[in-house]
Amino acid sequence: MTLKIKLSLVLLLAVTYLSGQTILPKEGFFQGTVTFTNGKIKTGYLAAPKHPKDNSVLFKADANAKTEKILSSTIDSLKMVTDDGSVFYFENVVYATKPGSKIKDRIWFFVAVKGYATLYLFTDIYLITKKGNAYGVNRGNGNMGTMYFYYLRKKNQKVAYQFAETSESWGVMNLNAVLKQAAAQYLSEDADLVDKINKKELTHRDLEEIIHIYNEYMDKRK
Repeated sequence: MTLKIKLSLVLLLAVTYLSGQTILPKEGFFQGTVTFTNGKIKTGYLAAPKHPKDNSVLFKADANAKTEKILSSTIDSLKMVTDDGSVFYFENVVYATKPGSKIKDRIWFFVAVKGYATLYLFTDIYLITKKGNAYGVNRGNGNMGTMYFYYLRKKNQKVAYQFAETSESWGVMNLNAVLKQAAAQYLSEDADLVDKINKKELTHRDLEEIIHIYNEYMDKRK
């Protein structure tokens, strides 16, 4: 299922406010499931991680139960359903820049597209509103503007590798070059898709569509 996320550029002051904001039960808990690394599943109400390196997740067995903390190190993934029926996933995954590079400790990734290849979004702050809108908030990166990083993990792989970068600033260069290189390496099974990326028929602004096309192609090969 495709999960849409809005990339929100805010002033540093606003980011600082969001970063320190406490999620209150009445506005931050959603029905959902916690899947643990040992395969067990726990159903109840949970709050989305606010930061990639959050070391715990807030959980309630039911709407009126006492809040408890579950260590992130014990969790594989989260699924949350908002009041309007929107479904959001987070996965706790080890990652690296590219195959052969140093594998870094697990962090929380927002799942943008789930399938044979899962596309993850990495931002400074994750925020899901009661209305079911998801925001990824990053601090500005100087002359580079605000950058957003995407990672990719294929079925049966443990490591997510950096796949693409986007920015709300139109002046950032070489973003398509990063995508082209990654597509040639990770999406090579679908030669037509790689060709469209090379010709800029699909660009770094079409990442979810690209992975949907790739997943459909791989599903047909089964």
